[in-house]
Amino acid sequence: MYRYIIVIVLFLSMPSLSQGQILPKEGSHLNYRLVGFSFPYQKNSSSHCYIEIARGNFNKEDSFSKSIVKNVAANSSKMIVELPYFGTTYTWRTVVTETGKSPVKSSFHHFTTDMVPNVDTTATRVRIIKPTEKYKDACFLLDGALAIYDMNGRPLWYLPAKEELNTTGDLETRDMNFTPQGTITFMNKQIFEVDYSGNILWKGPESNSGRGGAMRENFHHEFTRLKNGHYMVLGFEFVYWDTRQTNKLVMVSEANIGAGRADTNFRRNRIGTIYEYDNQGKEVWSWHGTQYFNGSDIFYHMMPDGSHNLFTHDNAFYFDEQEGTIYISYKNISRIVKIKYPEGTTINNYGEKYAPGVPEAGNGIFCSQHCCRVDHEGNLFLFNNNECKPGETPTIVVMKQPKTPKEKISKIWEYVCPLEEADKKDSTNYIFRTGGSVQELPDGEIFSCMSTEYSKLFIVNKNKEVLWSAMPEKWNPTKNAWERAHSFKANMICSRKDLEKLVWSSERTK
Repeated sequence: MYRYIIVIVLFLSMPSLSQGQILPKEGSHLNYRLVGFSFPYQKNSSSHCYIEIARGNFNKEDSFSKSIVKNVAANSSKMIVELPYFGTTYTWRTVVTETGKSPVKSSFHHFTTDMVPNVDTTATRVRIIKPTEKYKDACFLLDGALAIYDMNGRPLWYLPAKEELNTTGDLETRDMNFTPQGTITFMNKQIFEVDYSGNILWKGPESNSGRGGAMRENFHHEFTRLKNGHYMVLGFEFVYWDTRQTNKLVMVSEANIGAGRADTNFRRNRIGTIYEYDNQGKEVWSWHGTQYFNGSDIFYHMMPDGSHNLFTHDNAFYFDEQEGTIYISYKNISRIVKIKYPEGTTINNYGEKYAPGVPEAGNGIFCSQHCCRVDHEGNLFLFNNNECKPGETPTIVVMKQPKTPKEKISKIWEYVCPLEEADKKDSTNYIFRTGGSVQELPDGEIFSCMSTEYSKLFIVNKNKEVLWSAMPEKWNPTKNAWERAHSFKANMICSRKDLEKLVWSSERTK
């Protein structure tokens, strides 16, 4: 019997309940096989209830009984059961026995678990390299597959392909995350929050939406739901740099440049932004990179030909809601900027500093990083793509933040992300330029995805012991072989309580 059989104690009055209180709904099509069952039952000292589940569509006792694949005891009127297959129709009923009375059998109910290529294990899979005992009941979201897997690599859920979710075409969907509220967030040309069934709970405006002639939003890389019910997302806008300023950087927004767009004194550039929206989709706060970069040392960041290099490429942020600070990652200048929320003022910045006539040397701690976070001790940690050191693999770096202006950030822990043994001979062939993620787990371990091109997953503890590892793969029929599948990020939940919230989210939002 699978480990995800979960019971939630919920007492209901015994009189016959409406059909709407029976879940899954009759004839429903599900995008998951970890299924929440709800039915009228109130346990007493002499009664026992169990669910019988058969594979197939049946309405007669004999054929149903011959095809039962699950027989699960129920201690309450709600429970979660993992079913064995996608792409299958199921028939189920409840049976209540009570001392001295004949069993009471409900009518037959029917539903189907649909199949898509994302969860077809003959086409895509997560190959387990090192199994785990500690996190055997956890599960993780893989944005490259748009699916949830258990720690044995078995798919449990997939994001439905829907036009309203922009998931029916080739548009890239990424940064899928579990929320503490039991929902799932992700981004493509819009930002979405959905329930377990893929129903839209919230969505933001489309990227590239025009306001006063400006190209705004342009969502990318990072999207998160906040504790107050708001949403925060990374974006960018186009600005113009006045090259006639010879001692500082001054940028003017595209909306305000007017006829100056044709003026060769102005150079167009992309600068990062952060937007916060309330639960009605209204923008309630924003931060613009010009607030930091105007007049900054970025003026001295040069191209090899001596021209100014202003492409900083923001690729991640982390909002420490308790401290009221936001950390913004800039890949192309290997820098983390820490700002005060909501003021938007700069508190500190970590990474390389630029000065006139001084060659770039790197900051010695991280380079071309993705996914910065703060751990439970207040340390900054990130996925270091390590692009400045060709031939070397990425690392996870944990840094102690300075407490006084005289102190500098210092590296206190580093872990070299492991290649598979068969890949070590050809390590120079692997690129770690994009993607990668880190997440602190409840006991301080780190769950990581090793970048888009080499999307190995693993959990490592502070003793640098790997507790679990896996490789997402896809079948190549031309080569008749499995090859690596790409994912930008991965996200994990370890708590049974959080899993229950997720499974029942569709019922809560009906």
